[in-house]
Amino acid sequence: MHFVYQHIKRLICILSCLGSATFLSFSQSGNVKDKLFVEGSYHYGFVMPHHEFMAYFIHEHVQGYQLNVGIQTDGSKLWHKHYNYPKMGVGFFHSGLGNDAIYGNMSAVYFFFDRMFLNNNRTINFGNKIAFGLSYIDKRFDMYSNPFNIAIGSRLNVYINYRIETDIRLMPLLHFKAGLGVTHASNGHFKEPNKGINVITTNASLIYSFSDLRKTIAGTTEPEPANAPKNQYLVTAAYGWKGTSRLFRNEYPVYALSFEYARKVSRTGALGSAFTFYVDKSLRYELENDYDNPGATSKPIDNLRIAFNLSYEMRMGNLAYLIQPGIYLKNAYKKPGTISNKLGLRYYVNSHWAASIMVKAHWMAIADVVEWGIGYKL
Repeated sequence: MHFVYQHIKRLICILSCLGSATFLSFSQSGNVKDKLFVEGSYHYGFVMPHHEFMAYFIHEHVQGYQLNVGIQTDGSKLWHKHYNYPKMGVGFFHSGLGNDAIYGNMSAVYFFFDRMFLNNNRTINFGNKIAFGLSYIDKRFDMYSNPFNIAIGSRLNVYINYRIETDIRLMPLLHFKAGLGVTHASNGHFKEPNKGINVITTNASLIYSFSDLRKTIAGTTEPEPANAPKNQYLVTAAYGWKGTSRLFRNEYPVYALSFEYARKVSRTGALGSAFTFYVDKSLRYELENDYDNPGATSKPIDNLRIAFNLSYEMRMGNLAYLIQPGIYLKNAYKKPGTISNKLGLRYYVNSHWAASIMVKAHWMAIADVVEWGIGYKL
């Protein structure tokens, strides 16, 4: 248990550092108040029961409340212009989870990136919002007091939210937003059970800014980089920790070595691929204790997994969001299937070194492990 809490402390620390770095990357000179806005939202929706046993216990719709505080980017960085002068900030979210007695309520803190697709001077606009952070779920699995909750085994979990929204300017300082989005919470498999919780909600939001944000957007002063390399080669070593059973405290380390190639396809995007070699110490235990295959044996080589992932990277200064859909090329433990997707953040410390947090998942919503990585760019 001590290691689990150390794991959580690392996650809090790194997310805080990444959030601070994000704000520093666009905290330009000038009056911060002129760029500041607050947003309040009401959410209504449902928990998506991706396992049959969850559907049986979900009997209420989800209602949630959200508060965001953010800053309008002003164009002083080149990437502001490339992303159509997005808004960024921090927020708080609270909602039920369909059954207060079993699944409880979720509260989350996060930082977000909010981008409109059309010109910011339009009265009606369309865009998307992505948020990463930590969630706290007040009801978790307990063998004696809450045995029916086999969706979440930890109170602290990763929080990811993605939304598509319509923005309507009611007055120069007041906007209305309506949208649809999905929220995912899970612990990266370091504490069983970890089926994860997915919530789909519509939202209605009011945004108040302390000045007309359109007037804060100025011409970009940062020059285009000259002769910037188009190809990137990155070697990343990563480490994680995972549990295997909600009934026993079996916890195992996971080591990963990734070789990634990416080529710039736009000023802010890079498309590529990655080969990753995993040494997952839990796999032999899983093979030898598979109730569908009693008496199975395993060899040390069965701890080795090899995955191939496509990769798309969205750069915002030194910070990057990564989406990496993929498959296993070698995987002795077949029960999770062949899909191995990754989603996460990478921060480029300088021209060679990068730190990353990646959530590796089977299929779309079954988290396998959280990877803490250090990369070197060749």
